[in-house]
Amino acid sequence: MWNVHSVLNVLHSLVDKSNINKQLEVYNNQGNQDQVAGDFGRHSLYKMLGYFSLVSLLRLHALLGDFYQSIKNYQNDQINKQTDQMYVLLSLYLTLHFQRIDESLHTTLREKNYSEKMNKMQRGELPEFEACFTFSCPKFLSPVPPAYDMTDLEGDALHKEPLRLQLKVFMDEVQQQLMLPTIRSYLKLYTTMPLDKMAGFMEMPAEEFRNHLLAFKHKIKNVVLTKFNHSVTSKMQ
Repeated sequence: MWNVHSVLNVLHSLVDKSNINKQLEVYNNQGNQDQVAGDFGRHSLYKMLGYFSLVSLLRLHALLGDFYQSIKNYQNDQINKQTDQMYVLLSLYLTLHFQRIDESLHTTLREKNYSEKMNKMQRGELPEFEACFTFSCPKFLSPVPPAYDMTDLEGDALHKEPLRLQLKVFMDEVQQQLMLPTIRSYLKLYTTMPLDKMAGFMEMPAEEFRNHLLAFKHKIKNVVLTKFNHSVTSKMQ
């Protein structure tokens, strides 16, 4: 009854005019949709037509047998973003507490250039830690209800406060662990060495190196709950 190309053209035009994809993205992040809606998308008619067009495109692609395109109008972009977030979290973890992982994961990290991020973090570049955490962390919420009489600027600052708080806690932990990868590498090379000589390799006073060594010992402890008497013990990895 209808030319498929004409139907696709009309539906995609309505999606573009209404900016419905951007509006839904902002809505999921609990933001103000009017900021990205554009001149047409602010009208309820165009907004609903755009939403209807998304559903219609999904149905049309499914009827045409193009199931991949049907999903890509749904959550494909979101799934890809979450996958990237997981790889960035893995890069953070391996930088702060390196462990053996599957070779296929190592290959993926290299192919997607996550190894470059890890190299920057291993060199102690704090902005890279901040960028990786901000990208991959959850959307933190405040337990305090918002003050609805605030201006948009004040509300935006309050909205970002939980993220700033969690970022500060994370960066404090990072700064405590910056020297641990280097200490770990020296401990793998030498089984016996005087504390003063090791401190010389690290180019720091012996007392300061002792503090870093105690921090290293503390950070590699795991708290384990035993099965029988429910007492808490610690074991070295």
